[in-house]
Amino acid sequence: MLSVDTFFLLLVSLPAPQTLQEVQVPIVGNRQCKCSYGASSITDNMVCAGLLAGGKDSCQGDSGGPLVIKQNNLWIQAGVVSFGNGCALRNFPGVYTRVSQYQTWINTQITTNQPGFIAFTSTGNDSDLSVSCPGVPPIVTGTANTTTTTTTTTTASTTTKPTGKIFLNNTLFEFT
Repeated sequence: MLSVDTFFLLLVSLPAPQTLQEVQVPIVGNRQCKCSYGASSITDNMVCAGLLAGGKDSCQGDSGGPLVIKQNNLWIQAGVVSFGNGCALRNFPGVYTRVSQYQTWINTQITTNQPGFIAFTSTGNDSDLSVSCPGVPPIVTGTANTTTTTTTTTTASTTTKPTGKIFLNNTLFEFT
């Protein structure tokens, strides 16, 4: 189970608590999440977590908060609260930014006191392999003889750099 730390309760109509809240939610595979949000809405840069039955989730005001998992007495940040369809609604898990996809960028931005990245291996069966719905291509198993031709084209592009602040090891880092 993963934990989401939050200052807001799950029901939007309730007042914000004064004490940091935590909710334990299971990971929902990206294929299942695409069935809920649409195939083009969920990318490999995202991870989904929550109960498909609804009832537990992060909510408005939680964006930017951590999605963490404990492994060998070590807390690992797996995600950052990003978005969802309402709060704790049936078939709409929360969507989080997948921290591991940004490891290279994080390490280029933080030059001192760099965070440690570790490999996390989940145990159990991957139920996402059996998920199918319209718009999500089926998983192909087995082997096939194929020929692939690759063409590389280089084009000039511009990139945008995220801005913001993060606390790490009691130090404030600002990205501008």
